[in-house]
Amino acid sequence: MVRNVLSVVLAFVIGGLAVFAVEKLGHTVYPVPAGLDPNNLEGLAEYVKTMPVGALLFVLAAQSAGSLIGGLVTGFVSVAKFPTAMIYGVLALIMAALNAFAIPHPIWFTIVSLVLPIPLALLGSRIGRTLWVKT
Repeated sequence: MVRNVLSVVLAFVIGGLAVFAVEKLGHTVYPVPAGLDPNNLEGLAEYVKTMPVGALLFVLAAQSAGSLIGGLVTGFVSVAKFPTAMIYGVLALIMAALNAFAIPHPIWFTIVSLVLPIPLALLGSRIGRTLWVKT
């Protein structure tokens, strides 16, 4: 039980770090305009309307990487692989939904960002348990 809970917590932390790393890379390729306040939702919503598609794809890549790597962590750490990956996938979905609904995005982005978290977390868990070598 402890390993299962720990796996979800670790997945959330490490998945979040993966999201941060890919978004940071995206900001080097597509720099955020000077003076944009990330705490100003109205300003962010205006910026999203003018974002290049590539910048939006980096955001999707970041969310996807977080879901996949978080699932991988559950596959490595947990005893109950499927349930913990599903719990993590739902948490990743909630985070994607909060992002998508707090800041209006193009409809294609919203749909894709809400469809991917659970399948990617499950895939990551499957990869994790396949790679894990029991000694």
